[in-house]
Amino acid sequence: MSNWFIYTGTLNVLATSIVLIVRIYAMYECNRKLLVALLCLGGASMLTEFIFWEVVVRRAKIAHLPWSGCFLINTQKLAYAYRFPMIVFESTLFILAIVKSIQYALDDSTTPHLMFVVLRDSMIYFGGVLAVALTNCIVWAVGRSLFVAFTT
Repeated sequence: MSNWFIYTGTLNVLATSIVLIVRIYAMYECNRKLLVALLCLGGASMLTEFIFWEVVVRRAKIAHLPWSGCFLINTQKLAYAYRFPMIVFESTLFILAIVKSIQYALDDSTTPHLMFVVLRDSMIYFGGVLAVALTNCIVWAVGRSLFVAFTT
């Protein structure tokens, strides 16, 4: 596989992660300890995914199939675990957004409209990304054996 895919994907994840960390940082009233912890967790997540990609997934070959486009073959059995670091990172952000939403819901004062929009959008985004990442892991784990059974 070509290197551009790995590097542009990593840059994309880096930019998105920074935006998400800044959103959570703002929700928690610019808590520096939280910012450092999220930056460390996000960095560790990206580094782990990058290393995992280089070691496990990069060795895979692409099979061109006329009815479905392309499919990775010769992947190692643990290739589905590639998304585990992202699932941990996104789950942490999702839980932090849920906690802040509950705090604002229980607070007697009125929540500013902008904060309500940020919380709502964060819940939708983090929940959606988490669902997609989990689905991706399940498809990699289960779909690999289904595809082999289907083609043989």
